Amino acid sequence: MNDDFKNLLKLLDDDNEQLAGIAMAELISRADSRLDRVLRFLQESPDPKLRKRVLQLQSAITSRKRRQSIAEEFCSENVSLLNAVLYLHLLWYDNDTLEEITEQWNEFLREIGEPEPPGTLQILLARLAKTIRFYTEAGGLEPPEAMCLGTVLEENTATDYMGCIIGKLAADHWNIRTEIFSSGSSFLLFDGENMYDPRKEWTALPKSATQQFEFYKWSERELISLLSYSIFTIAVATDSFRYVHTLGCCIGRQPNIHFLPYPYGDHSSGGTVSTEKK
Repeated sequence: MNDDFKNLLKLLDDDNEQLAGIAMAELISRADSRLDRVLRFLQESPDPKLRKRVLQLQSAITSRKRRQSIAEEFCSENVSLLNAVLYLHLLWYDNDTLEEITEQWNEFLREIGEPEPPGTLQILLARLAKTIRFYTEAGGLEPPEAMCLGTVLEENTATDYMGCIIGKLAADHWNIRTEIFSSGSSFLLFDGENMYDPRKEWTALPKSATQQFEFYKWSERELISLLSYSIFTIAVATDSFRYVHTLGCCIGRQPNIHFLPYPYGDHSSGGTVSTEKK
């Protein structure tokens, strides 16, 4: 065991909280393969202060590994839209679990599938309109709660494009084919015959309206990018470094965020490389 690593471990029981915290952050950032084994030994220490810090360190390491695992799944080229939506929620609300959010989604499907499965998109959307309100703020910064699946299902409020994604995923569950289109700032769900507007309680657009505007068809990969960039923008705007780091690595498909501008990356503006500390 080299002296540097040993000295950092000695600081874990230091009376100076700030110094101990710096040592903990440094140990995590190094990802030394010996750390888990040493911490298992130290957690049996008779010193309650040391045990507490060891537990904090182990919890932080577990959370970091979990975020990295979720991020790797999210970055997969073959990730489905549903799984991407689940993973994005967990990347923002990292105290939740995949099992919890999946069960929440399945319960939502059970509720809108009663008293009998919807046979058409129109029936499905009529039920959806009774449970979730959809909106968009032109030029405004949407809250993450309106784009993360779990909080949308809890608080019953979502952006219009998240509403279209939820509508599409629910329709997929009952083998109802849909596509998501946009025109200007409006997102719409299309079943092959009608365009449905989530901001107007899923009313169908008149045929005359659909002939007057140009529409863009969104692929699943583009929808995943839209959601991830939207949530990433919130992280940057609120200076939430941990989320900037995790989401930035996902978006950039790189193991670090050096590609981001200062103060997050390492660019010619004079910044230093940022390192995740949790």
